[in-house]
Amino acid sequence: MRSIEFESGLKLSNMLPGKSGNSVGLTENALLLSRGRDSIKAIIYDMGLPGDSGILLPSFACGEIYEPFSKAGLRNVFYRVNEDLTPNLSHIREIKDEAKAIVIINYFGFLQPEQVYNQCKDWGLIVIEDGSHSFLSKDSGKHGDYYFASMRKLLPLLDGAILKKKNGSGFNKPNVKHSLPAVKFRFFRALGQLIKTSDNRHSRGIKRRLINEMFSNAEKTLGMFPSPAGMSKLSANILEHLDIHSVSIVRRRNYMLLRDGLKQIKDFAPVFSDLPDDIVPYGFPIFVERRRLWVHALNQLNIQTAPLWNLSGLIPQDIIKDRVIYEQTLLFPIGQDYKEEDMHSLIERAKRLYWDGSRT
Repeated sequence: MRSIEFESGLKLSNMLPGKSGNSVGLTENALLLSRGRDSIKAIIYDMGLPGDSGILLPSFACGEIYEPFSKAGLRNVFYRVNEDLTPNLSHIREIKDEAKAIVIINYFGFLQPEQVYNQCKDWGLIVIEDGSHSFLSKDSGKHGDYYFASMRKLLPLLDGAILKKKNGSGFNKPNVKHSLPAVKFRFFRALGQLIKTSDNRHSRGIKRRLINEMFSNAEKTLGMFPSPAGMSKLSANILEHLDIHSVSIVRRRNYMLLRDGLKQIKDFAPVFSDLPDDIVPYGFPIFVERRRLWVHALNQLNIQTAPLWNLSGLIPQDIIKDRVIYEQTLLFPIGQDYKEEDMHSLIERAKRLYWDGSRT
């Protein structure tokens, strides 16, 4: 039974010079860095805010978003996120005077409404747009004073993040650092991605164990090398030759297959019912009760899901009004490695779990 997961496979042909792809416009006037946290550090350096300045951060996010700001001596101020994953502007209005800047996330590839960005700018906030999920969506990065995206979430890269500044203006460029842990991180990811491509053709248990070990080793070294670090030359070469258009088509197709195929599972409620023409999603997000049970059961059928994200212990409890997004959001993979039959297989496995469970 083929494993369906988030990491993309990598072909040897991707690592060699070849036909130019169509990613140039996405990286134009951008700094190419290694990780999302490197981009955040560069933004902090460029803003030059006084110590203890407040930064408005969404309460629904990966904890790695919060750490660079606090490490830089800035003060994290958390704002509420609505159940439709838009920033709660009423709450931001109440606390905006405590901060100089705000981070806004385009969750799962879907852009935040333009009025959200405009309102925050009208309040005098510096807007930092996180496009790590929306990097391939049209107009991602259009609205932020700063824009960054960790690209390895979407593309078969060893590492990689981009950083842009509004209107293509220049940066106070930080000194990019190189280190042995960074080399190890890229090495383990490359091995894992290459083995994954082989496993996609002929799945074997030993390959699965090797893949898991390589990606696990990569994650262990992810936070060990100094920041900011630059994107590896190999990743930059792969990015230059990728067919982004084809990647986008497959991701959209797989999203719509899951949206339509999982409708019969009454436990599942899509976070976004529609897929606009200009959106390229990161995954297929749903709200589901008994999330932990579903994650475990699906994993037993070789379907990797991501419970994103639990409520961080850093966030004051009194700002949380609705816990649904923290306790019920679940993400299915829709990566470009997977064909239509893979999505149909995922659907059938999930349906079988649902019907078996409904009889017990």
